[in-house]
Amino acid sequence: MASVVVTDSNYEFVPPHTNKLWPRFLSWFVPRILRRTYGVTELEYRGTDILKSLTDAGHGVLLAPNHSRMCDAFVLDGLSKAIRRPSYVMEKPCS
Repeated sequence: MASVVVTDSNYEFVPPHTNKLWPRFLSWFVPRILRRTYGVTELEYRGTDILKSLTDAGHGVLLAPNHSRMCDAFVLDGLSKAIRRPSYVMEKPCS
């Protein structure tokens, strides 16, 4: 039997955090975290030229990983570095 969750909370827009110092600093640790925690030793991205050309043209791109593993956010950080574009992450708040 499926359950339904109803909330009375209102949507509140939270603008993206655009500080470049912390993401750049923390991204140095991503390969180590991927290797030690998730066993990911190598990343291969395909189609980055298409993604880069879209962002260069000013288009917004939404990537929606299926979160089959908890390391998806770290892998997307590597993609962001590969195309030299910042990325923003949306998450559902825990309540």
